[in-house]
Amino acid sequence: MLTRSQTSSISVINEHCHTDQSLASPSIDPFRCNAIVYTTACNTGYIEIPKRHASFVTWSNENLPSIDDLVKAGFFYTGTKTIVTCFYCNGSLQNWSSNDNPMIEHVRWFPHCAYAKQLCGSELYRKIQESKQIQQERMKANDANNQSGTSGGSSSNGHLLIPDESTLLRLVAARLDLSISQSLLNRNFKLSIIKRCWEDQLRLKRR
Repeated sequence: MLTRSQTSSISVINEHCHTDQSLASPSIDPFRCNAIVYTTACNTGYIEIPKRHASFVTWSNENLPSIDDLVKAGFFYTGTKTIVTCFYCNGSLQNWSSNDNPMIEHVRWFPHCAYAKQLCGSELYRKIQESKQIQQERMKANDANNQSGTSGGSSSNGHLLIPDESTLLRLVAARLDLSISQSLLNRNFKLSIIKRCWEDQLRLKRR
């Protein structure tokens, strides 16, 4: 999922919803939207929820998140492909699937967006950032083990030790941070396809 904010140096991060079931279906309180101070919003024309909602008139709901969830997460539709943009931080995302949670993805990809941070609440925000950090550390450790040939994350024949599907999903999520994943996303490859490629590769290494 993809595009960088044009007005800030936010690094785009993507760790999908496989790490913590509590992150997969948070309750979004629409009244939180009214608590934001909008003086620094990048797209003031979309501060109001009805304005954002109206932008989705040509949005297709097929295999995509609901318009209500996208609007509550602060996004308006740009009218191009599946690209939506945050009215507050100007960060844009695309290549959505129906299982994606707009608020979670907003916080993951643009963690410095004050609107997204306040919308999800401090506890959920903390969990998302902790999950992100853990996965990045695991990815680095796993890559280091693969390069050194040690047995920390590999067997003696060089195969990865992946004991269960949960571990596999964590490794896949960590690999979505790699530059090659970001490059594929920028070229409009579906996130689900990229995930499947990583899963297949890791399963082959597992054998």
